Amino acid sequence: MISAMTPGRRMKNDIEKLESDLAAARGQTAAALAELERVTEKKTLLSGAFESLSDGFALFDSDDRLVFCNTMFRELNPELSPSIQLGMTFVDLLRDNIQHGRIVDAIGREEAFVRDRMARHRNPGKPVLSARKDGRWLLLREERTPDGSTFLVNTDLTELKLREEDFRKSKSAFARSSIMFRWPFS
Repeated sequence: MISAMTPGRRMKNDIEKLESDLAAARGQTAAALAELERVTEKKTLLSGAFESLSDGFALFDSDDRLVFCNTMFRELNPELSPSIQLGMTFVDLLRDNIQHGRIVDAIGREEAFVRDRMARHRNPGKPVLSARKDGRWLLLREERTPDGSTFLVNTDLTELKLREEDFRKSKSAFARSSIMFRWPFS
């Protein structure tokens, strides 16, 4: 004998099903929130690590758009800093530097410099030493990531270059004075 479900029984079953679905949704929401919290903690940890670097760091996605740069990157590029925006392309950043005469090697050969620099950017190799208009010397290192993104690390070598120049001047002055002391006795 088949008994028909009464309207009250059907309603009770529907309510039980809704309660079960709601409990499952609450569980999924709690799991998603916990995962979001873990990801947020990792992002904060990673961001803090990049911010603590003494080097400038910038990350460009596979479309060559800026997705992250640390404070030191902005500090090493003070005149460019107001123009730096997430989403800007590497070539836009480069052209802004060139347009304002910030890269000494680009002066008088702007388009050739853009071509050469973009070729190095697309196929990173050895680090490049870059003289800046403000007297800074930056060592630029780029690497590609497996997903096609590129990160750029700028190291300020200004102090080292100044010491090198002082050493060169001292060496030259010493050589000149040595010649003067030897000359009469040669």
